[in-house]
Parts: sequence; C-alpha cells; structure tokens
Amino acid sequence: MASEVDITEHRNHIQESFLRFLSHFPLRISKSLYKNPDIDDPILYIWGPGWEGSQQKASFDQECLQWQTFLLFNKIDFKVKNVNEPLISPSGKLPLLYTSPGDIFTSDKIPEFIKNKQRPEDDTEASTPDPETPFICLADTKLRNALLFYLWCEPANYEKVTFHKYGGHYPKPLDTILMYKARKAVIGDLLTRKPILNANEIYEEADEALKAFSVELEDSKYFFGSRSSPKLIDAVVFSYIYTILSIPVTSSDKELHELVHKYKNL
Repeated sequence: MASEVDITEHRNHIQESFLRFLSHFPLRISKSLYKNPDIDDPILYIWGPGWEGSQQKASFDQECLQWQTFLLFNKIDFKVKNVNEPLISPSGKLPLLYTSPGDIFTSDKIPEFIKNKQRPEDDTEASTPDPETPFICLADTKLRNALLFYLWCEPANYEKVTFHKYGGHYPKPLDTILMYKARKAVIGDLLTRKPILNANEIYEEADEALKAFSVELEDSKYFFGSRSSPKLIDAVVFSYIYTILSIPVTSSDKELHELVHKYKNL
C-alpha cells in the first residue's frame, strides 16, 4: 500500500515539475495568415463557360446546370465562377456552393441550402407524397446513362467534344492522363447500372424516358400542372434537355439530339 502511495506522489511531482517548466514558455496565438473573404452573395463554382462560348453563363455540365437553374427558380441571388477543377470540392466533383461565412455545400447538400432559404412547409405539405421523385429518378438513370454514353463512349464525340471541354485547360501530357482517369470513372459508373453498354438499348431507354416526360408535361409550362412555380423536376429535365441540345453535333453521332427533337413540348 505504501509503495502505491509513493508511486502516486512521484507521478504528481513529475507533473508539477513539467508544468513549471512549461510556464517559462507562454503560449502565443498568432493571427491567422488567411481569412475567408466576406461575400455578399453565395458563389457557385462550376464547369464553364457553356458550349456556345465564353459569354455564356450556363454551364456545359448537366449537374452544374441543374443547380444553377434550381437556384434561379428559387430566386436566390448567387454568383457563378468557372473553375473547371473538380478537386477543389470535398466530394471531388462540381458544382460547389460557397456561402458566407465560409460554409461549403457540395452538390448533394445544395438542396439543404435551398430548403433553408424557403418558407417552412406546413404539416400537410410535408406529409404529401412527392410526385416528382420517380420522374427525377427516371431522368437520373435513363437520361443520365444516355448523356454519359453519348459524351464519353461515342468515339467521335469524346475526341472532338468531351476531351476538349473537360480536359482542354490542362497542359500536356496531364490532359491525357486526367481524361483517361475521368473516362474510366464514367464507364465504371455506367457499368454499375448497365452490365453491357449497348448503344441502341441505352438510347431506347432514353427515348422511353423522354416520352414519359412529354406525356406528363402535356401543354403545361411546368411539370404537374404548375403554372408559376417550377420544381426540382423542371430544373433536372431542363438541364438534360438543354445540355443534349447544346452539345456540338458531330457528323456521325446525332442520335441523342434527334431523340430530343421528337418531343416538341420539352
């Protein structure tokens, strides 16, 4: 028992000696070398500019354009900055929304930011099933598969359009290396949903999705009969349609453009 007391006293003595030693070196807190700049409006970092040139503010990337559009639909003031570097984002992809005082929203968190800007929903609205969810899923599978295949798997489109737009700002040979990795990742993503990448099958499924959107929209301005209040589904479908129609058409690969042109009300 006495030995345990001696050990405890010895430890306390060591701690006290160490603390006295540290007291000769007071802690100093230096000013931060970098401070997040104060901003008036959120900044959306995107792939850009658009397909039509440097003056076009709409992103050439479907997902970036989707959130650009939805922010505008919700009358949220924001600025756009073309960065063309997905690694600035914690998620490794664009878009990225930066707000004051330094909050960051990746693409999967942007809906949360928008929701916080809107009025709270009442219990009736919150409990009502959301009819747009199945249509968003349809777009993000069938149309997404077709768009990715069209851009990254059709040889003429990849060489003449995609490589330049997504990798043209990198120096050689870095552009080739990074685009090889990006293309491999896209094909891997497609293979998780389509074990066999058959162009005819992918475009047929996209055609079925476009037909479903056309039937649902009918002659309305927005989906589900809304006259003045566009929803996320409107931003999603618009982003796919606009992106597809904006891609420069190569002489041999026009199928996806032609599919969209079949449905005049979209």
